[in-house]
Amino acid sequence: MHSKIIYNHNIYNMEVKLGQTIDYGISDMESSSYSHMKLVPLSGAQTGAEGETITFELPIQAINLSRSYLQMRVEVAAPTTATKRNWVHRGILPISAMQLFTRGGQYLCNIQERLSDYSRVVMSADTHREELDNGDESTTVYRTGDGQFYGPENAIADIVKDAPYFSQQVMDYGAVNTARNIDIKFPLSLLKHTIFSINKSILFREVLVLKIRLADKGDVGFAASTDANFSPALAPEELSNVTYSNICMYVSQERNSNIVESLNVATESEQGFNLLVPFPTLFTNIRNSTYQAVSLRLNKSHGSSLKAVKHTVFTNGALNLRYNRANVDGDIVKKYYVNINNNRLTEFDIDCQAGQYLDYQEQKKRLMDTPARNRIIYQRNWFHEDRFDDYQDKKTDLKTCDTNIMSGIDLNQEIRYDFYGTETANAQHRHFSIVQGQKLLNINRNGLVLG
Repeated sequence: MHSKIIYNHNIYNMEVKLGQTIDYGISDMESSSYSHMKLVPLSGAQTGAEGETITFELPIQAINLSRSYLQMRVEVAAPTTATKRNWVHRGILPISAMQLFTRGGQYLCNIQERLSDYSRVVMSADTHREELDNGDESTTVYRTGDGQFYGPENAIADIVKDAPYFSQQVMDYGAVNTARNIDIKFPLSLLKHTIFSINKSILFREVLVLKIRLADKGDVGFAASTDANFSPALAPEELSNVTYSNICMYVSQERNSNIVESLNVATESEQGFNLLVPFPTLFTNIRNSTYQAVSLRLNKSHGSSLKAVKHTVFTNGALNLRYNRANVDGDIVKKYYVNINNNRLTEFDIDCQAGQYLDYQEQKKRLMDTPARNRIIYQRNWFHEDRFDDYQDKKTDLKTCDTNIMSGIDLNQEIRYDFYGTETANAQHRHFSIVQGQKLLNINRNGLVLG
């Protein structure tokens, strides 16, 4: 059914869409049906120590990585000093490295270090709040703040109970001189901008190897005395010991035979099956001055195109500040600007100080429905992001962004990305950059190639 509408002397054909109450059309839909299969480490042992590498093999089946889980128990021994408590970082995955590759050495994800840093940044910046609201309540790693806001990691005394906003907690504490067991069931979908975040059934046609490295105890938490406000800043010391148990993986496998057959047909052909895959690269740079600059040179090794760059600044040194990146009123970074190929992305310096808050204004459109959805929370989880894809101005892109769209800056030619910041104090800071690239995955009868 069509009708015509005249507007500004132009005639447009417009299709009439029936309202839900009078639309009686019948249609058919093909959709996935999933079940989980449990995988244990290749060694057969489900226990490990800090820094140990654990290996899984994923069978040749149609699977959905984003609906899969990693499970483990983190066992933290009682503090060495009997008067102290164990403090555990929240909002991280306690794994320091993750690599997904074929037996032939083709890497689909290659985060060799700082994965816990990566998880802290992307979960506060890119996770939809519903993912944390509805998270597994048994874990103390990534769920929400339950109506409380825990301030920067060096100022937990600044607790606002019954706050009128949502926040992700950054740490919590146990009883004095007591061991802690933390059960984790981590959805791989929370590793945003990786192949693990793609909500699609994929038949890889090769056995995939997943290697993870268990986080060191310094990445998991620390022990500290506490005052009346439960501040963790009093004489922090290393955790006495951290071990891991019940390590396994629940892989979501496609059960719809029609979908499995169509994936078989597509991947058996000579042309094969194509899918755009997000591919992150991490950079860490230590700087020590009041004026700190970081330069990144990006090329085809980082992807066929550059989708975005996230940059944050961690304090460096004290155990209780391991993941601290609070930049309240410019406490760390007063002002900064960013260049691409020596061209400024803003005509002005971005001022983070009280009364200015230009950093928040620049990022505000990207923060809606994230855990960092207002200025107070954003400044305590500070980062700067530049996006170069077609979704840079969409407020709802956390839910609607299609990863299978080619966009961004072409990396066939090398580009240079520069961050120039004026620091509040002459101190050592750890600059952490996440380069979000995009690569094309082709799966055919001869195997798979990511290029």
